[in-house]
Amino acid sequence: MEVNGYEIGPDADLRHSNLYRANLSGVDLSRANLRGANLHDANLSGTKLVGASLREARLYRADLSEADLSEASLDEARLAGANFNNATLKSADLSNVDLTGVNLSNSVLVGAFMRRAKLRGTSLDNANLAKAVLVEADLEGASLIGANLRDANLQGASFLEANLYEANLVGAKLVDASLRRANLNRVYLDGVRLEGTDLAMAVLSDALIVGTDFTGSNLLGTSFFFPPANADEATKWPDGFDPESAGVAIWPVENDPVPHDEEPF
Repeated sequence: MEVNGYEIGPDADLRHSNLYRANLSGVDLSRANLRGANLHDANLSGTKLVGASLREARLYRADLSEADLSEASLDEARLAGANFNNATLKSADLSNVDLTGVNLSNSVLVGAFMRRAKLRGTSLDNANLAKAVLVEADLEGASLIGANLRDANLQGASFLEANLYEANLVGAKLVDASLRRANLNRVYLDGVRLEGTDLAMAVLSDALIVGTDFTGSNLLGTSFFFPPANADEATKWPDGFDPESAGVAIWPVENDPVPHDEEPF
């Protein structure tokens, strides 16, 4: 297959190619080298890019909906306005990538490497981020409604004013992260590490908290009311913090209402 004078297919060498507005929908570009390629406004919907190199590629406003980018490298790619709705990015490398305002709703990012990625205002609603690495990532104002963050490494990440309504945070590592003014309404926290986490003015109403460690976290102005959050006796709180006075309903461990292998919502 030839597009814009370039031979398109698996293992293709397309470094610095000009594929502006190219229609590559559904094409197999597995392991292709697209480093520095111009894919501005390109149609890559449903395209197979497994193991492809998209480092430094220009993907402004590109349509990558339902594309498979498993194990692809997007280091330093330009992605402003790109659409990754329903895309698969399992174990993809998105470290240090600017994804500000990008649509990643319903995407599969299981095991993705997103260390220090910029995700301000990004839509990650219903995205699967299980075991993803988002160490020191910036998710200020991002929307993660219903997102799966099970066992994700979120250490030092910023979720300032982010919306994590009904997010699954089972086993997530949030040590030294910022969740200041975040919406954590109806989140599921099971075995979560929140040591040193900033939760000031965050909303955890109707949250389910099991075996979670809040040691050293900042709970100044944090809301656990209307309806109240529920926590088990195994959950650890900061010194001097009275969870029941703050509105948390406490139940004995033996009365845990949710088996650890089931989801609460």
